[in-house]
Amino acid sequence: MSSENDLRQRKTVNPKEEEPTKTEPEPIDHSFKFVRDEPTRVEWERDFKLLSIVKAFFGLIALNLLLSYFITGTVFWGSDSKFMHPRYLKYIASDPFGHGTRVFTMDELAQYSGRNYDLNNRGEQQILLSFNGTVYDVTENPGSYGPLGGYVFFTGTDATRAFVTGCFKTDLTHDLRGLDPVTTAEIVAGWTRFFLKSPKYWKVGTVILPSVEGQPIPEPCVKGAPQPGRGGAHHGGDKNPGGKPHGGDHHHGGKGHHNGHGN
Repeated sequence: MSSENDLRQRKTVNPKEEEPTKTEPEPIDHSFKFVRDEPTRVEWERDFKLLSIVKAFFGLIALNLLLSYFITGTVFWGSDSKFMHPRYLKYIASDPFGHGTRVFTMDELAQYSGRNYDLNNRGEQQILLSFNGTVYDVTENPGSYGPLGGYVFFTGTDATRAFVTGCFKTDLTHDLRGLDPVTTAEIVAGWTRFFLKSPKYWKVGTVILPSVEGQPIPEPCVKGAPQPGRGGAHHGGDKNPGGKPHGGDHHHGGKGHHNGHGN
């Protein structure tokens, strides 16, 4: 009996002695340490160098513009360009892919005559003229093409013949019949180059010219006919846009010509 009790006592297990030993959790490190790996460091250095180059580039541009302004009074060292005129920038921005392609009728073109230009309220007004069927914006020079200008008669129409002959009273037409073809082609090419290269004027489109078929050929220009603006200034440094003198009076498109365009 006693041996049986001893056996039972040996089999009795103390629950506390059988529980597994619990270990204390390690304290959590709440501090943050950023460790930049090698690829990230290289990318950071590359971006920093690129940013420095960009800053230096624009800094040089700004310095150049400032020096130009203080030395010449202009931001581009005295040079002129269509892209320096806000009106031109606004014009091409309004239709980036279609500017210069408008087709006018003669009636529509007449609405842009310099005679209609209000010098006191310029705003969005335009002065247009056509030369050899191509329409140019000449608004930047209202002194010549505006209501008081010596060349207002060229605006709102196509007076290519007058550009060739210099007869500004009788030849305000696009009809070139009866003129020497070689000389005419030379003068037309010269004026075309002038308008296309001018920093103040730009092409806005073309005009539908009325047919001259069946119309009488214009009478030859009278040499020495009175013409406006006689003895004016050179045409903006373009001393020979037309290639030949006209009539002996006011040479609007010829060699060594003088006029009052003020370009």
